[in-house]
Amino acid sequence: GSYAMATWQAARLWGDENQLMLVWAETNPRSPRAQNSAARAWLHLGQPERAIAHLEQALRDMPDSSLLTSNYLSFKAHVGMLSTEELTQGAERLRRQPFDAQMLMALKYLVEVLNARGPLPEHTAIMMALLAGIRDDLQGRVPVAHRYTYYLQGLLLSGQGDSAEAYRYLSEALSHYQSVETGLHIVSMLATHGHFQPALDMLEQSRRVLETQPDSKLGRQRATYEREIARLRTTLQDDIVNKSRQTLDKSDEGVSKWLNNAIDASLGPR
Repeated sequence: GSYAMATWQAARLWGDENQLMLVWAETNPRSPRAQNSAARAWLHLGQPERAIAHLEQALRDMPDSSLLTSNYLSFKAHVGMLSTEELTQGAERLRRQPFDAQMLMALKYLVEVLNARGPLPEHTAIMMALLAGIRDDLQGRVPVAHRYTYYLQGLLLSGQGDSAEAYRYLSEALSHYQSVETGLHIVSMLATHGHFQPALDMLEQSRRVLETQPDSKLGRQRATYEREIARLRTTLQDDIVNKSRQTLDKSDEGVSKWLNNAIDASLGPR
């Protein structure tokens, strides 16, 4: 009967997160979060163009939403359609729009997409300036934005191979977080990008943070962190040695190839 059909439809809806997000957006047209969730649903459903069109309409209705602006830039980058001009204009809008903490997660996604796609130097410069600008605009009034923008700048540079500059920003971020968990996360990220020496240096900074923290502020037992730090130190030291060996092997291969070419040339017809 109709009751059974309604029950089945409700169960189907509540079991489908994407459809739930679309219904939420339809019933809350003036909610940036609802509209952003709907756009993500379209992205998950394999319709990125529809996701972008949804955000464009939402931005026309709510032009002051930094959450929508940041996600729009992220989605355009995701599909490879983000131009330098559009990123510049979007960054300028974000500086003028009211701050929304959820915007930071959208900017993290944007940084990760740019790193995955190998961003243009202009894109990197725009993002670095935007993140520093957000920090300056808030003037320390939002601690999470202050420390997270340093982290995102380090993440951006680390993903592009600039380990020295990445370490500088990430070290600054950890000095504000004062969290062993955060430090170990940064160590893992640097190591994943192949920056083993900066990761080892960050591990030492994390160890110093651990020394200053009382047990009451630690998420796990102190001994657990100490064992993990010792394990990571050994692993990273091994990675550094192995990387040095690989570099020497490649250098030796290059020298051997040059010598062989030189010998062949000397033995050839004159």
